[in-house]
Amino acid sequence: MNRGFAHCSDMRLHGIVSHSNNRLAIPEISVRVNKVAGALLSCAMFILPFAALAQDTAFDPDAEMYPVDVQYDPRIPTPEQFLGRPLGAAPVRNHELIEYINRIAGLSDRLTVEVIGYSYERRPILFVVATSAANQARIDDIRSQHLALTDPAIDEQITADMPVVTWLNYGVHGAESSGMDASLPTVYYLAAAQGERVDRLLDGSVILVTAVFNPDGHANRIAWLDTYGSRVVNPDPNNIEQDYDGRLARTNHYGFDLNRQWLSVTQPESRAWMQKWHEWRPNVSVDYHEMGSEQTYYFSPGIATRTHPLIPDEAMKLVTDVVGPAEQFMDSQGRLYFHGDRYDHFYLGKGAGFPMVNGGIGILHEASSSGGIARETGNGIRRYRENILKHFRTSIANAEGALQQAPALLRYQKNFYDSASGRAAEHSVKAYVFAAPGDDARLYHFVELLNFHRIEVHTLAENITEGGITYRAGEAMIVPLDQPQHQLIRAMFETMTEFRDTTFYDISTWTVPLAYGLDYAGLSGRRLNSRLLGATATLEMPVASAPDQAGYAYAFEWSGYYAPRALNRLLDEDLFARVAIDPFVAQT
Repeated sequence: MNRGFAHCSDMRLHGIVSHSNNRLAIPEISVRVNKVAGALLSCAMFILPFAALAQDTAFDPDAEMYPVDVQYDPRIPTPEQFLGRPLGAAPVRNHELIEYINRIAGLSDRLTVEVIGYSYERRPILFVVATSAANQARIDDIRSQHLALTDPAIDEQITADMPVVTWLNYGVHGAESSGMDASLPTVYYLAAAQGERVDRLLDGSVILVTAVFNPDGHANRIAWLDTYGSRVVNPDPNNIEQDYDGRLARTNHYGFDLNRQWLSVTQPESRAWMQKWHEWRPNVSVDYHEMGSEQTYYFSPGIATRTHPLIPDEAMKLVTDVVGPAEQFMDSQGRLYFHGDRYDHFYLGKGAGFPMVNGGIGILHEASSSGGIARETGNGIRRYRENILKHFRTSIANAEGALQQAPALLRYQKNFYDSASGRAAEHSVKAYVFAAPGDDARLYHFVELLNFHRIEVHTLAENITEGGITYRAGEAMIVPLDQPQHQLIRAMFETMTEFRDTTFYDISTWTVPLAYGLDYAGLSGRRLNSRLLGATATLEMPVASAPDQAGYAYAFEWSGYYAPRALNRLLDEDLFARVAIDPFVAQT
């Protein structure tokens, strides 16, 4: 290979390209893209022929959606039979998805379906548990045994028949709708496919499917396509169907990016599926997305130098091992894909990051967007159906990869939590103390968040001064790091000012107590003693008692978290309210 590639960052390009009636096999190429302009030109010249050849890999719209090496239960309708059209001919509407999943769940003893929450626009969020009928009969015991692996106080042993738990995220970004549509063939396959391969998968796995993460954003996207789409598919990128601002549907009703909600959990959609995630603590969590149309297909691992230091090396190795069957599927289809480039594993508050500090692994998949039903790209015509197929088939491949790696994944999960106390002993910070002087509501909501993430919080039993701030007993809280969620506590509380890389796909810091406006400090071993730990914090919303009747007026501080709500209630009652523009002292 030309020496001009010797100093580039890793990018792996894969594919088998078909040209006319002959097949040209392209071996795996490790391309190192130099930051120097000349080498960049060389890299570009080297890669361009593959882009040109890739024109001939344009997707056959009649390609078989479902694996042909298994049989299917004829009692269970395919998505196409239910919809009355091929998958990918038009995006699936939210009500169609709900009706279909509920229908086949009623026909299969492998599936259970639960409505776990509602969006702001009152659309239901479905949670599907897929496993063998025998496992369904003891699903509560399976979940309890699995959760016991995350509790060092329980001596739960890993047994040969302990299922691995795989979580499949679909539709967190509403504009990236092929993920939502891929959930239909995925659930169909898990319900209807038959044979030894399928039995082995369902006996050894519990597969959790959330459909859809962001129903309001998805509905927004579908409304655009229904309005400006055409029965005659127009792949021209300048067509109005393609001229869509994805930000309008990427988010939920109020503009929140739900894939940045795994730490903060402020929205009804994220609270619904995050509650289920914690109730299961999956070994593998897979997140399905779309990216720019001129890309090919990406899945983890990402850029190695942009991996957060709290993510264990073993987790990254497991990512590489689990995606092996997805690589094999893409290779068998002669499809281009890549990893080790563009995306990273740094921000821990998204779907592929949060599991990495919770005893599991996170995997990101990105399909190049077709815009509408089809779009002209430098890699040929990108079709919506193609993206559905790739997301669906890699969903099954990832579930099979998790099953193949089940012993390693289960051992890793148990060791991750069993070793938390040892990691805490080695770490210089032993606890974090925090307070919200004058604003009990902010303190309440922060403790609520920590409890939601299964983090143990105590009241502060004695006053302590740290960093020039006195934290008072009965008012402040303290979180010891010697607990199972050690890694997640550090992810939420630590500040980082030094980085291995200078480029990030996402934000580079997210210290959560600062987002809440709290006073907080880390305590070293010399500063922490057992007398500081009071009772386990209980969640009780602070309630202010009604003031005595005033002869002239009532006053309240604006700094309180609920001060705007209090003002709004006063205005609703037609009371006069004024702002004090200067400080004042009043006798009460």
